[in-house]
Amino acid sequence: MIFPPIVAYWIEGFGLAKAFTFYGLLIAALVSVTFLLIRNEPGEKGLQPYGYATCPDQKAAGQVKGLTFAETLRTIRYWGLVVTALAVGIMISPINNHLPSFLISIGYEPMFTAVVFSLFGGTLIIGKLLTGAIIDRFGITATNWFLFSVCGLALASAFLVDGSPAKAYLLTILIGLGNPILTIPIPIWVAELFGLRDYAKIFSTLTLMMSLGGAIGYSLVGFMVDVTGTYLTAYGVFIVVNLLLILLLQLIFRKKQVSLT
Repeated sequence: MIFPPIVAYWIEGFGLAKAFTFYGLLIAALVSVTFLLIRNEPGEKGLQPYGYATCPDQKAAGQVKGLTFAETLRTIRYWGLVVTALAVGIMISPINNHLPSFLISIGYEPMFTAVVFSLFGGTLIIGKLLTGAIIDRFGITATNWFLFSVCGLALASAFLVDGSPAKAYLLTILIGLGNPILTIPIPIWVAELFGLRDYAKIFSTLTLMMSLGGAIGYSLVGFMVDVTGTYLTAYGVFIVVNLLLILLLQLIFRKKQVSLT
């Protein structure tokens, strides 16, 4: 949120090689500070996790409910979520990282795209807070609709971007508001559909699928741009995929719970 305009200024003023050197040194300094602040366990600072005093011991025998990982693997819902996580990774991760390149390809100045990317960081924070509020008030099904609808609108708004700053800002805001789809829904999906018995294993496999999708998506978007000469081809394909994922999630959550005893 803060550094994109700074790095863009460095690139324009000192060249790419020196700018990346400065940026690398800055990252090294920030990482060093992080090691001084971060601890593995709250107990290392004489603290307890938030909610510790009011949360019953979930590890007590018979307290943790849900499906085992082996049982989860035999459900259609799980494999539907695998497809969803993979597809979301393919779509959303490249949209974030290709945003500056997309705007520059249309004709926006690099410094402007850096400012826009900072706006993306700010709206991402707002999007996470808003998504959390929607989950708390309306539940995960409404949240699914919100996130996938915003992502669909972001993809569609890319076709409106024509050099106007306002349209670039609109695209960036929508991408930022929809971006929590990469992080927030998966833990809720796992807990609501499969319980907490093998939560860690199920969550980690779906997260892995999301990351794998991102790795595939970067190359896929680049390939489509090379072949067609425009990012809009990828955005158009992703609009169709996004609609299919909305339908898939409706089927997955139609009868949300299996027996979690």
